[in-house]
Amino acid sequence: MPVMRLIVFTLVCLFPAVGSAQAWADSYRAGDYDKAADLLHAAVSKAAGNPAFDDSQSAEALATLYARGQGTPLNPIMACSLARLAGLATQMRVVPGEDPYAYNARMAASEAFVHRHCDPLAHDDRVTADKAVGCFAFGMPEETIAFGGQRVRIGRGGISIAGSNEEPWELLACPQLVARVRTSSIAPPTGAAPSVKPRYFIETFMWVPGNSDGAQVYSLNWDVYEVRDGRIRFYMVAQGMATRAGWPERGLPAEIEKGLTLEMIPSGQVRWKLEGLPPKRGWIMVGGEVTR
Repeated sequence: MPVMRLIVFTLVCLFPAVGSAQAWADSYRAGDYDKAADLLHAAVSKAAGNPAFDDSQSAEALATLYARGQGTPLNPIMACSLARLAGLATQMRVVPGEDPYAYNARMAASEAFVHRHCDPLAHDDRVTADKAVGCFAFGMPEETIAFGGQRVRIGRGGISIAGSNEEPWELLACPQLVARVRTSSIAPPTGAAPSVKPRYFIETFMWVPGNSDGAQVYSLNWDVYEVRDGRIRFYMVAQGMATRAGWPERGLPAEIEKGLTLEMIPSGQVRWKLEGLPPKRGWIMVGGEVTR
């Protein structure tokens, strides 16, 4: 039996057969990795905010899914981050009556799991994995793209011009799930002055956790990064575009996917509108970016 398959089989067998733990284990056994991953994302995200988090098995199971690309994109950085979380949870876990030999074996196995998932990464990727513990940004790509005449690095470590000495713009508000990252090229309208040029935006739609009447909720934030003059400019455009009482569905909500539009006016400013009752409106204005 391959090593990774053995790891997940062991985790499924050992995990307590109650509540959401039973649900993800049942989904995994049935080969429904998408559902198992969704349940694990919700469980790990909710529990990781608890200082007494000691559920190493769910974190290890999700790390293994990321390491294998089952139910999730193949992502070694996320696998390392979750392995580190599992290691912290193992240290927090108290097993009544556990003898020193069993304790040492448990710690050694946990440490080996972390090494297996983190040691192969480059130094910068290990730093990114460390930063993502607790602020996971599940679904965030790790890639470099050609856009706006530049090579742009996009990932959990932030958004930056590849090879630039400029510090990346880091993701704000401890995102747990990234609904979508997309690029938008907005051309000048008819009648615009020759000096008005196309604008190139990288948009991130990210779910961040919050609290409402004692219950955990998730709000969707929309941030925009512009590639202009060889730099990345950042705009904090709209917060709380949507709210979910439970773990959000994958992808961008349909009402935003279909109802959000961008349009440049002759001056070169870009206005946005989100259809709804009432509709939401705003501007992405040259000179309106966040400075640092």
